[in-house]
Amino acid sequence: MKILKRHITIAFRFTILTLSIGRTFVKRGLFRFCKKRPQQTHLQEFIERKEKNGCNLNALAGALNGQTNAALSVSNLVKAQNNYRSKQELLEHISGHPQHSEIIAIPIAITAFSFFRHFVTIIVDKRAGIIEFYDPIGFTTSQYKNAVLWGPKCPKNDLLKLEDLLISIKKHFQIETLIENTAIHQTDFTHCALFVYDRIYKRGVKGLSFNQAGRSPLSSHQAFA
Repeated sequence: MKILKRHITIAFRFTILTLSIGRTFVKRGLFRFCKKRPQQTHLQEFIERKEKNGCNLNALAGALNGQTNAALSVSNLVKAQNNYRSKQELLEHISGHPQHSEIIAIPIAITAFSFFRHFVTIIVDKRAGIIEFYDPIGFTTSQYKNAVLWGPKCPKNDLLKLEDLLISIKKHFQIETLIENTAIHQTDFTHCALFVYDRIYKRGVKGLSFNQAGRSPLSSHQAFA
């Protein structure tokens, strides 16, 4: 029964995404045609970086590192994901962050369900002793049981699984508590990195709690003029 319920939930959410894809392409076309830019300055900076270097992971790391908040740091694992050649090599970057950091952001690209690349984030709140998992489409880590971290230079048989990464993060930070977002914020196939960036910005720069940030989700209307 639980397996059936899980499959129904997954099918329902993918149906929502599929139905919205046409609307998404129309909106993207209108945004480009009208040259509309994001209303929030932090989103504009992220999109400009993304358009310039063509890599969402680098855009995420660069835009977040440009924020003036000593409490927030971005894990070295983010840049390493573009070049890692073995799961062990990538795991070594978990400890690569300033010791004074109170919130560690680990945005990652995963290959989910074997056919699409998607952006999610893991946030470590050292003050509260909590690890947070945020997926813009509301899936939990259990629904990504077979997801691996995207790695263009890594052999398929040595890709790092998401669940193994979480185990290693818990062990490194000595934190067992994991809370997960289940709200559906993203309803398209193209803006997952934007949602991930906005969540990290709200948590690490603006200082909102996990629940507060969850009650103020980014939407297309909020993002673009």
